[in-house]
Amino acid sequence: SDNDKNIETLNSSFTATQAENIDQVAKTILNSNKVMPSQVDSGKVSETQQNVEALASFNSPQAENIDQNIVQAMPSGANAGNAPETQQSVEITNNAQNEQSTTAGTGVSVPDQDPDCPVPDTLNIPVTHPVWSASYPGSGAKLTWKLIRAITGIFTGDDHDHNGRVGLGVVSAIKTHYPSNTPQAVIDKLGSETLNRITRTILLTRNPLNALPSYCNFVYERQNKLRNHSTRAPLDYWITWRNENFEKELKLWVDHQRYWLDKGNSDSLYHLTFEHLVDPNQGPDSLKGMGEFLSHDEEIPTVPSDRMDCIWEMFVDKSTVPGEKERRRSLRHGGADHYTYTEAQLDQIIMALQQLENDYMANYPDFAKVMGEYSRIIQESRVQMQEM
Repeated sequence: SDNDKNIETLNSSFTATQAENIDQVAKTILNSNKVMPSQVDSGKVSETQQNVEALASFNSPQAENIDQNIVQAMPSGANAGNAPETQQSVEITNNAQNEQSTTAGTGVSVPDQDPDCPVPDTLNIPVTHPVWSASYPGSGAKLTWKLIRAITGIFTGDDHDHNGRVGLGVVSAIKTHYPSNTPQAVIDKLGSETLNRITRTILLTRNPLNALPSYCNFVYERQNKLRNHSTRAPLDYWITWRNENFEKELKLWVDHQRYWLDKGNSDSLYHLTFEHLVDPNQGPDSLKGMGEFLSHDEEIPTVPSDRMDCIWEMFVDKSTVPGEKERRRSLRHGGADHYTYTEAQLDQIIMALQQLENDYMANYPDFAKVMGEYSRIIQESRVQMQEM
């Protein structure tokens, strides 16, 4: 009912990361025959700015009707008096969608999908024990996030709870960069009740040789107010950032692996590598392994194993899913073809990898084997990767 204030909130306080949540709420509102003005094109709800403009086109009576529809769909435990406030309305709408999803089968669907390889609708299904999806930034977290949704049919969230679903308990996995790039305070905000329910982890790793430049690109985009995954940093920017941050970031990469390995065990942790996930020969099997790990909890069912081959092909190899962007190769443009290191820096990376290989050979032999592979790759590519 306070429409101007709601639109101002949408325009100013939501980050790009939260855009997906805005899109979904806007789509729910715009597709409702009860509240959609005739001039709004409901087919253009995928762009956040268009959603904001469409919501802004509602007049006061229509805005009141939106609030009323939210109240009518509200679960019994919600506070109806707070529905007109935008942020609370978003939470309530998501909760209402959860009830509708589990009873009417509605949710987010992959459009125009192959009938021979159906991807389940993504629903807000209650999950008591979600898993962590942990990675150092620049290691393929978003791709993993999408694949988990595709094979489980259950939404995912993140440690900042940007989409509001972690707090509602309707996610199968929670993406986190803790402790490498997420402060302890963010994790603490999830609350002890939520944290105590998360007892398993998917640890996603990528060779630091490539993960550090990928994270540098992200920093460059943020500093220059560019879209995420749009632009590679210029070589001179990389060299400056590398020389200022290399030792710190390499330590964060190593500490990240150690934290999650030491926190778990061979039963509670599944190790996944970005390199294997996007490889045509190993990717489908990596996805199946992740699916088997997830399905150990009966609350997180997965599609049949034989369907994961075509889902991997849709989302990773051919990227034929409408609205999904190709993730095997970065969409970033510009910058350098590859980013170099000094000889001393390459030596430091190799030493760190060899130390991890030795330290975890007994308890995590598959992880140790990957560290050895990373080390050999760097040794074999020294000529190309070393700064002249």
